[in-house]
Amino acid sequence: MASRFISKQNEDDSSKGRFFIAQASDGWISVKYKYSADRMELAEHYNVSDLAPHEGTEILRINQDKDILTIFPLMTFPDRDDFLKPKYNRILTISLEGFSFENPQTPEDINDILESLPLGFIKDPEYGLGLQKEFRFIIHAIKNIEAINKLVITYLRSSTSIESDTYILDYRYFEAVRKSINRIHNEAVSAALKDKIILSHNALLTSLLPEKYPEKQRPYKQDTIFKAVLGASNVSSNISIKDKDATIKLLSDNMQDLAENHHQKLLELRHEIELVTLEQLIKKFESLLAHKQQNEDRWQRLFQDNPFILNLAFGLPIMIVQDLVSMGGLKFDGKGEKIADFLYSNGITDNITLIEIKTPTTELLGQKYRGGIFSPSTKLVGPVNQILDQRYHLQQNIAQLKINSRIYDLETYAIKCLVIIGTMPSDPDQKKSLELFRNNLNDVIIVTFDELLEKLKNLYKFLSPKQE
Repeated sequence: MASRFISKQNEDDSSKGRFFIAQASDGWISVKYKYSADRMELAEHYNVSDLAPHEGTEILRINQDKDILTIFPLMTFPDRDDFLKPKYNRILTISLEGFSFENPQTPEDINDILESLPLGFIKDPEYGLGLQKEFRFIIHAIKNIEAINKLVITYLRSSTSIESDTYILDYRYFEAVRKSINRIHNEAVSAALKDKIILSHNALLTSLLPEKYPEKQRPYKQDTIFKAVLGASNVSSNISIKDKDATIKLLSDNMQDLAENHHQKLLELRHEIELVTLEQLIKKFESLLAHKQQNEDRWQRLFQDNPFILNLAFGLPIMIVQDLVSMGGLKFDGKGEKIADFLYSNGITDNITLIEIKTPTTELLGQKYRGGIFSPSTKLVGPVNQILDQRYHLQQNIAQLKINSRIYDLETYAIKCLVIIGTMPSDPDQKKSLELFRNNLNDVIIVTFDELLEKLKNLYKFLSPKQE
């Protein structure tokens, strides 16, 4: 391939290189660029004799008929080992397809072509052509595909695709990505400038004269939270404790506005919070059951922190009044005080409910009697009689208790009693015996711990989004 034209425009400027235009095969025009002697001298490690004196390094290849311009991006820092080698390692060429470049005849034509390159491209061969530094991330992304060594940016094809070793990028999509990168870059530069101004003000002025120069803070930018949270799919796994606390505070501080202007969203958020809370409660309940927790205080705290569990047991609008409640019953010697685990009242009728809590490991049935029938155990009969005794003393002392505690909206029309105890036996005969016993009690409701857990799980299923 013989050179047909040698540029003369820079003969008197030893800091600039020269263009060489040569006719290649199949209608292609090759444009080479010979870098200046000054630059070549700086490349001490580079063997200048590797290039013939009248030749340069190919930077462009043009085919007017095929409407393709191919760029060979080069590394042009003479102090680097990869001087005059491909700038992007594996990505050797960037081609522009459908941009209507004409075959150059003169160095001026080459300059015109370079000036006509799309936005985002380097237009000076002294800097090795290719994409401008802030858009190098486009190349870095494409390089992740190991088979790719060519990039084609096209006006002629309307979709982005991969063909063998070539990444085909629709120019309109390239422009969208370029503009987005440019916007992100400009916003980051602007934010950094503001941070520097604020830092200098606070460090140099506020620290000495705080009253005259109050501390400045970075102004809040709208949609910052949206971009940080909703724009990142894995943010929930990386968010810090401080960020979580700040998010909760932000919601709390803006609750009134959310209720007025984003009512539906607030309802959806409440629903999600309730579901998560219920899910965590179920896990805690299951954990206590699995470890056969025998400490009544642990269970009392669980019910105290989550009183709606007891609402499930009754199916009535009951509300907690107090835990570990004195029913009276003191003897003259100070002994015999009756203590109930919980005192509840109906939220509508004010009728009182007493609740006694034992442990899941409490035995519910005793020895087999006859004919597949089991007698209730003393550990079950005892709490039943205990709560009935508590009810009796409460009825006897209710007037004085209301006056002493200054709680007057309590009524004893028909005091309900609830005992939460044990777990359902697996043996059918034992189940039958338990059901016969508890369902024939007039005033005491017996519920097992695993029954309560099942109620929680059913509630969770009911509240969860329905699956197809």
